[in-house]
Amino acid sequence: MARADQGYLSALDEELKPGTLLSGRYKVELRIGVGGMGAVYSAVDLTLKRKVAIKLISKHHTNEPRQVARFRREAEVASRIDHPHVVRVLDVGQAAGREYLAMEFLEGVDLFDAIQLVGTYEPADAVTILDQALQALEAAHALGLVHRDLKPENIYLAQSETGEINVKLLDFGVVKVMDEGGQKQLTRTGTVVGTPEYMSPEQASSGIVDARTDLYALGCIAMAMLCGRPPFVNKSVLVVMTAHVSEPPRKPSDIRGDLKAPKAIDQFIGKALEKKPENRYQSATEMRAALKRLAAELGAEPAAGRITLPAAHADSATMLGATMRGTPSPLREPPPAATDPPHGTAEIEPRRTAPIPLGWLLAGVAIGAAVATFVTWWVMR
Repeated sequence: MARADQGYLSALDEELKPGTLLSGRYKVELRIGVGGMGAVYSAVDLTLKRKVAIKLISKHHTNEPRQVARFRREAEVASRIDHPHVVRVLDVGQAAGREYLAMEFLEGVDLFDAIQLVGTYEPADAVTILDQALQALEAAHALGLVHRDLKPENIYLAQSETGEINVKLLDFGVVKVMDEGGQKQLTRTGTVVGTPEYMSPEQASSGIVDARTDLYALGCIAMAMLCGRPPFVNKSVLVVMTAHVSEPPRKPSDIRGDLKAPKAIDQFIGKALEKKPENRYQSATEMRAALKRLAAELGAEPAAGRITLPAAHADSATMLGATMRGTPSPLREPPPAATDPPHGTAEIEPRRTAPIPLGWLLAGVAIGAAVATFVTWWVMR
């Protein structure tokens, strides 16, 4: 239950100052991230004498009931998943009318930053990351929760005091909850929510979303780790969405010629990226079993803690930089506006998670699919 401050704050500026006390318990240290939903701060829990992360909703969202509901849902959903590979929400509260979450403090780097630094992962390391992410999805899906926005920014490589790496799944703000009564969702009718580069065909076409949607996204993430980019990249959101619906992805081995066990890797990712959900892995458990078979071909079983962080991040205190789209870490500049990307990064910079008007999106996807069909017919006739 959210608590209101009792005189500790007369007002909150858009940026909390170091030393600000929230609910008489959390002493703010530094702002370490900003994004569309708000900001993330490092803080000290004065009651339990531990470091925490505080995620504070933006002022302009406090008057938007739907955004406040999503913010609260993140806390509710994350607290339901008691799993070592899911970030823990420790507390919720309210300061001067603004909701906040207190979460476990993580040191490490998100997978997006890691890919930017290393370029491509060795298959054995990718297997370890994917295995831990799939364990988190097994737990979420068992509770009827579909993440809907899996992407490298929402997979965090947390480093323990002993130096071991523990994958953490982040940001359940746009989760879909399934229960006995059907679907519960906060998305407005006529919108599509997700990140285009990692969005499944059914998301792109406003179809039925279920656990297999998350597995498609994880296939895109596997492609990004091994090849340095997801299956479809383009400056145009519509081009990317159309490709997910109608174009076959390139095989990883066609992009990266030095892959070990290329056929096995192609088959593993290819099944995850099937257009029709019924042709994909039907559960995170099934996909994990296939991953273990791939690991056997690679001669490398998934091993917790074996992977290492990129050198530039090994000693950094960046944390939860992906809990909100566009959140910069101390080692990454804020992403540019989508209309003016810097030269050389436009094709691989993931887009902001946002509702997309369904009418023009579906029209664009339909037109793109028709053009792709015509071109295929023309070439093959």
